[in-house]
Amino acid sequence: MNQSLETAVRPDTKEKILDVAERLFAEHGFPATTLRDITAEAGVNLAAVNYHFRSKEALLSAVLQRRLGPVNARRLELLEQAHQNSHGGKLALEDVIRAFIQPVYEARGAGIELGNFARLMARVATDQGDWAISAMREQMQGTVTRFLPLLSEAMDAGDPMTVAMAMQLTLGAMAHSMKRSPSLTNMVGADASLLPPAEHLEQLICYTVAGMRALAERERSR
Repeated sequence: MNQSLETAVRPDTKEKILDVAERLFAEHGFPATTLRDITAEAGVNLAAVNYHFRSKEALLSAVLQRRLGPVNARRLELLEQAHQNSHGGKLALEDVIRAFIQPVYEARGAGIELGNFARLMARVATDQGDWAISAMREQMQGTVTRFLPLLSEAMDAGDPMTVAMAMQLTLGAMAHSMKRSPSLTNMVGADASLLPPAEHLEQLICYTVAGMRALAERERSR
């Protein structure tokens, strides 16, 4: 297991604020959650939030960075390993997708609960508000920018829109598969989260790679 993902949650005021903020932002959304909601739930005063985070926007950034920082670092690490294994050649699409998706499952394997965070990321990824656009750009743009040209090459796709759609659908599939929606589970009659994490990962990679190849093939046939 990668050591950078094995981040212990410290039982101090800052971590308590982050835990509560993550849950309330996920449940109610960023705009509808106030700092007073968070302080009341966390049992701390407003001065503690201002001391550690200064603003609600900075608190959201810290909530996202706590989970995404180690995951994104691990993504780039796996990407570098794939480059080394390819000896400078073209990366296989499976290797690019694995580098992007696997760290999320490693985080779960390290005991990091991602339920609330997956729901929060689904909100951030789909909300059209300035807060969401800014937060997503801050946390993900560097990593996504690194992956996009490699996806284009591995997919053999020349249209940037095809690659952008492939990445967008991948993010959506990953977020929804991790957030364990009871309504979806009831509708399809099975809880995919009960799969062993390794099998869950392999099925998501298989599904994503096949979809990306289909998009690239559709582009070439037009």
